[in-house]
Amino acid sequence: MTRWASAFTPREWLRLSGFGGVVGCGTTGGLVGVGPPPPPPPPLAPRPPVGVFVGIVMLGRDGSAGVVGKTLVVFGLACMVVAGVVLATTGRRYWTAAAIQFVPAALALALTVAA
Repeated sequence: MTRWASAFTPREWLRLSGFGGVVGCGTTGGLVGVGPPPPPPPPLAPRPPVGVFVGIVMLGRDGSAGVVGKTLVVFGLACMVVAGVVLATTGRRYWTAAAIQFVPAALALALTVAA
């Protein structure tokens, strides 16, 4: 019978793999803390809807560039509308943020599609 061999002990493997800082003791079955859990990652910074801006610039062009511009604007605004709906269905405390996300994007989407 062969044993599984590794460059790391089970304790080192769990510590390096990021399982919250709690490691099984092995023989006793108890839990041994090896330190506090790692800090959470920093929040992502909000990014502007680049596709919408590029689409607005391309809307003024003639021919296929105008069609591509309208497509970019409609897709970007539709994504923002859906994000607002998801935010609104998350809970009551997110309704203000959802309105800020949803209303301008829905109005701009309606005006873009109508044009």
